[in-house]
Amino acid sequence: MVDVTQNVIRLGNFSDGIANIDPDGVGGAENSGALLGQTYTSATMSVQSVTYTDGNNDGFVDFDGSVAPGGDYVTYDTGSGPVTESVNQGVWHNVDIVLGDGSTLSTSALIFQTPSGETFLTEFANPLDHLNIQSITPTAVNDDLFARMFTSNSIDNTTVCFGPGTEILTPEGPRPVEDLRPGDLVSTLDGAVQPVVAIYRMSAPATGAGAPIRFDAGALGDGMPEKTLYLSGNHRVLCESLLVERMFHEPRVLVAAKRLVGLAGVRTETTAPRVDYTHLELAEHSVLWANGALVESCLLGPMTLQALPGMLRRGIAAGQTALPCHPIPSGRRQREFVERLMRNGHPVVDASFRPRGQIAASASAAARHRPMAQAGTG
Repeated sequence: MVDVTQNVIRLGNFSDGIANIDPDGVGGAENSGALLGQTYTSATMSVQSVTYTDGNNDGFVDFDGSVAPGGDYVTYDTGSGPVTESVNQGVWHNVDIVLGDGSTLSTSALIFQTPSGETFLTEFANPLDHLNIQSITPTAVNDDLFARMFTSNSIDNTTVCFGPGTEILTPEGPRPVEDLRPGDLVSTLDGAVQPVVAIYRMSAPATGAGAPIRFDAGALGDGMPEKTLYLSGNHRVLCESLLVERMFHEPRVLVAAKRLVGLAGVRTETTAPRVDYTHLELAEHSVLWANGALVESCLLGPMTLQALPGMLRRGIAAGQTALPCHPIPSGRRQREFVERLMRNGHPVVDASFRPRGQIAASASAAARHRPMAQAGTG
């Protein structure tokens, strides 16, 4: 089972049937034009966090599904507590969006409804982050001949994931990664804060490529991490030292967690049959504080793109970029680097080394918020 949590736009509840795109609740959207010509304003719309559950791990939420184990469904909370429902039907619409400056943006978007009449708009054909949306008017039916929507298409070990219990530094202090929601702010190494764009959760067998990499307290040097940290194998860790500069002619590089196995305090963990991962997507690729260690957020590279929902893939295709915040050496060079670390006993992060001409003010800021050492999360 794969869970994906994203922010969508709630248009309202139409349980009265006036704007019901699937009146009989079975099969296709026989009333697909019910929403056309109606304008939804900022006074009635709201941003809503919705979790998509892909019960059979096929990368889609099927319409007319089931909330039973193995089924496809959504979970949301409009203020009265969490509600779990299947999805009746969804229709791609052409929509006109009026912005705060009075301009109009025309694009297409998926609108889906649940059996209770809750109506949500998601999967824009164009990225619409950080826009001041005043109203949305569906103008035409774009496509009503499909029966499913994207969720976390093929999320696997190619994604960047945090293990359970990981504490992510935020401007208010450390927070468990499980508690973060889209729109929450997190602190980054450069001292800036960034919003979480999307969150992906998955359960995977803790074997082979899916097995987590365990970092004991202090395994990375300079008290990093401050308590046991679990990462997926392809999650990259910031490396900063004189050795980094000598080998790569850069003050900092990113190295995959699996490459660091063999260093003191770093090993593959296979004691549990499965592991729950949480994947954080930020507005820009950055280095985060996780259990007091420096690790990356998701980088939207080619493999990761194939693992993302349709909304993000469309947004990137429409012009978003996916550039790493620090250089990523080739796999061969990463192995050579780790071999030298092991031979010479160098730390992954050397507190005495700082990039020339740079001030790591964020390090002291983060230190003020770091959690006290606790037992490992298992």
